[in-house]
This record gives sequence, C-alpha cells and structure tokens, in this order.
Amino acid sequence: MHHIMYLLCCLTVGAGLFFLVDFVSDEISDNDDDDTGSGDDDMPIDDGTGDGDDGMDDGMDDDDGMDDDMGDGTGDGDDGMDDGMDDDDGMDDDMGDDTGDGGDDDGGDGGDDHDDITIVPGTDGDDTLQGGAGNDQLQGGLGDDVLFGGDSDDSLFGARGQDSLYGEGGQDHLYGGVGSDLLDGGTEGDTLVGGLGEDTMLGGAGDDVLVGFMDSRIDDVKDASDLLDRDILDGGDGMDRLLMGSGDTATGGADADVFVTGAYVDAANVPVVTDFTPGEDVLEVEILPGADYTITVEPASSAGGSVILLDGVPVARLNVAPTDITATNVVAVENPNLTSDAA
Repeated sequence: MHHIMYLLCCLTVGAGLFFLVDFVSDEISDNDDDDTGSGDDDMPIDDGTGDGDDGMDDGMDDDDGMDDDMGDGTGDGDDGMDDGMDDDDGMDDDMGDDTGDGGDDDGGDGGDDHDDITIVPGTDGDDTLQGGAGNDQLQGGLGDDVLFGGDSDDSLFGARGQDSLYGEGGQDHLYGGVGSDLLDGGTEGDTLVGGLGEDTMLGGAGDDVLVGFMDSRIDDVKDASDLLDRDILDGGDGMDRLLMGSGDTATGGADADVFVTGAYVDAANVPVVTDFTPGEDVLEVEILPGADYTITVEPASSAGGSVILLDGVPVARLNVAPTDITATNVVAVENPNLTSDAA
C-alpha cells in the first residue's frame, strides 16, 4: 500500500527572492511507515499578551532592529514565549551566526512537549539549530547551517548552503535542499532526501530510505533528465532502500538492501553499487507498466564488476562478477510514475 509524503518548503528573502521545493515520492512511503516528523500543535508568533498555556508576549520597542534582546516580555502560561521583534523589523535583517537550543517548555526551539516547532531561519548567517525531546521541525537559511533533531521524530530542512543535518534519535525526515549537504539519519529508520548538489547521506542504524535521484520536475514523476550531482549514499545497518541517481555511489551496509535505478539515469554516468551481495541484496530496475523489456548483464570494461543494461542501455554498475548475478538479484519493477522517455 502506498502512502504519499508531501514536502513543501518555502523560503522568502527580502522583497523578491522566492524558493520553492515540492517533493512527492510514493517509493519513500513503501519503506517509511508512521514517520510523520510532525507534532501535535503549531506555534505561530503573534503580538499580544500570553495568558494561556502557549502564550506569546511581544516585548519589542519601536524600530530597534535585531540587536535588542529577544525576551523583554513575560509569558504567564506554562509555555510562555517572548517575541523580540516588532512589525517593522523581521527576519529580512542580517541575522549573523545564530544558535538555538532546545528547552523544556516550548521556548521557540525544540522542546520536550512533542509540539510541531517551526524555527524561523536566519537570512545570511551560519545557524545552529537544536531540537529537543519533542517532534521538531527545524529549517535552515541561506548560510551553512547545522541542524540537530534530538530525540523523537523530527523534520530537518537544509535550504541553501552546505548544510549538516543530524536526525539523531527517532524516525526522522532530512531534506538537504540546494547545496552539497551532509545528512546523517541517526539511530532509527529515517528518510534522507539529498536534493540539488553533491550530497552525502548516511542512514545509520535502522531501515532507512535514501534518495539520490533528482530530476528537473517538482512532482513525483520521473523523467529522463536526472541531474548529474554525484551523491554518496550509505545505508548503514538495517534493511535500507537506496534510490540512486546519475553518478551516485551507493553502499547498502549490513543486512539485505534494495538499490533502485532506471532508464532516467545518465548512461555515461550510471550509479555504482560498492557492496552488492548476491542472494541478499536486490537491484530494482524501474520500467513502465506493461512495457516489454530486456535486462542483460555484461562485464564492466574497467574497474571490474558488472554493468546492468535495460534494453541495451547501461543503468547501473555492480561490484560483483556477471557470473554471480541471477534473475533474483536483478529484477524489473513497474513504476507508474515514469514518463515514456525515462523507460
């Protein structure tokens, strides 16, 4: 049964810069049950007086900029939060290098109460955002950011820059965005999506999903224009699923893993699997539903191993000899989300 996961990440800078990523993948959901990465409550920052459990107080003087303290007001409730910005300022100012720490009572960064915390990104600086014990949502800005999810099921968004995202505990969703990023899932079954750029994805422990494929579309349809950004995918321990793109290097790690490719990869820069284990691992070659196909195996012309061809076109290279590969190791899988020029 397919579950569809939607990602919508928007970043607005100044008056005119707009960044939008809309990622949808049925394949991720196949191996990623109950990984919502979201909490129970939303925490918008509003003006006014915080008299309830999640009140926000506005403690900002007129036109003071971001040099003022962020905590002039006082929240009367259990989860009071002070707003140090007035309506004339905001996050378009240069924020510098920022650090946000997790607290116990939802103080703006990741807390322990399992709320859906949204961290407003700095615009220019290299930010460090730390989630807490709850289900947090952390979003970096334009700089080279470092995000720590903490415990529970978190969603980390790198946006632009060379970001480092650490899911840590819980079943996390990590999205690198634009730039060459490091994504480290942590200790449980995580979903890692590299995005644009030459990313390094480390699944760690647990049954992870790693996505190196990225084409020019903003939907879940795969066309023949997979972008050549040479990612490194390392599943680590667990039964992992690695969706490979052009030029990627994939290592499944311990346990039985599934590697995915198709005609959408660049035939001159096919993904390479470094630790394929016949009888344990599987290479899935995606085809159109009902399509006629022929899968063949040839010796690699250099560096040893085997080349897998779909209708005579290379789609992957494995580290094992052709004589070690059987029909159960390399299988065709119908994918209705392929365009005709990608199959």
